[in-house]
Amino acid sequence: MAFKMRGSPLLKDKKVWKWSGEQVTVDDSTLSATEKEFDDNGNKTIQYNYTGEDGKPASEIMYLDKPRKESEIEEGEGPKTPSDRPIDPPQYFA
Repeated sequence: MAFKMRGSPLLKDKKVWKWSGEQVTVDDSTLSATEKEFDDNGNKTIQYNYTGEDGKPASEIMYLDKPRKESEIEEGEGPKTPSDRPIDPPQYFA
């Protein structure tokens, strides 16, 4: 019984995300570490190196997980609570 090898074992595809939230698959040999491991929002970053349309080397920051955007809650503003009924304290029964 013979086994066929599919693709090169040295080149592996890796799924990464763009800032827009779009997931793309790139070759792992084109990825390199970034200066800062995390961005300002706590997303883990990696640098994607490629050749641009003009033939010059280019790079783009990608994300290992789906990137989180800035929070829509303003500073000093808390979560919204229902205002039509009071919040009852917990009741303990013996």
